[in-house]
Amino acid sequence: MRRTIGRMEMRKIGEGEPICGRGAVGILRKVETIEDVVRVMETDLSETIVFTPSASVTAITPILPKIRGLICASGGVTSHLAIVAR
Repeated sequence: MRRTIGRMEMRKIGEGEPICGRGAVGILRKVETIEDVVRVMETDLSETIVFTPSASVTAITPILPKIRGLICASGGVTSHLAIVAR
């Protein structure tokens, strides 16, 4: 599904189980390492949706209250990251 809002093209990139809220629109940034977390911290976190391939990447915990959304490719609603993100 693609949709254009102003000059911005939006598209659905996946589906999953929401742990809170209904969805988010923002800038997707991939985080796998502590270095990635530091890099993301230098951006506007209020517009950031973090994508992480692993639920074990707990280095993102300090930025969770500041980001717009979180997508995790593994784990589930009872994973450590999902619980901390609530």
